[in-house]
Amino acid sequence: MTEEMDLERSFSLAEGEAFKAGSLAEMEVEGDYTHLDFGELADQYKLSDAYKNVRNLELRSETEIELQTFAEYRDIRAPAIRAPFEVERKRRPRYPADEGYRNRKLRHLYRYGDMLVMVDRTVYDAVAGSIDQYVLDVGRDGYWATIHVVQGGTPADIRDYIARRSPVGVLLVGAIAAPWYEMDNDFHNATQSSPATSTIWTLTGPGPIQMATASLAVTLVT
Repeated sequence: MTEEMDLERSFSLAEGEAFKAGSLAEMEVEGDYTHLDFGELADQYKLSDAYKNVRNLELRSETEIELQTFAEYRDIRAPAIRAPFEVERKRRPRYPADEGYRNRKLRHLYRYGDMLVMVDRTVYDAVAGSIDQYVLDVGRDGYWATIHVVQGGTPADIRDYIARRSPVGVLLVGAIAAPWYEMDNDFHNATQSSPATSTIWTLTGPGPIQMATASLAVTLVT
């Protein structure tokens, strides 16, 4: 545990210190890849070998997409951001008669634990059918998923709501509130800002962790 704490401190920033590319590792961009050298930290960091040669993040889309800054996102989402935090829990979809035994929450059927499906209220009606199917599908894989329709709130509200329920996995659909971070100098020598999804990852166990939202896009659902 002491070694883990020492490593965490090595990767932590001091108060008031800004993170810049190259502050913890030497980086060299070559074509579509970035090569990283962690130096003395390499022996302590278990994933240093995996990150020696990383493919650069690339956005691909059949339609033209204009990337937003946090300020632009905040202006567009202002009404939703100011809305009071409310969550409506929906009834779970029921399995057909030949799988009716799955409609009860039994440990041997849902051995992997509870999962939250949190959906932005503004998109719920458009995706309700797909959400119901998702709940049934992950149920067959051993997860008891419940549907929570969200309006407004802050990243802290979302995090606390999830933490109180201790799920093993979360699926976020729509523009669910998320904290943003800004990097002064990214891999392309530019300033960039984007949602910090790791604040949700740290709340969940080994189950599925998927983000399918306008502000969080690890797995995109259309």
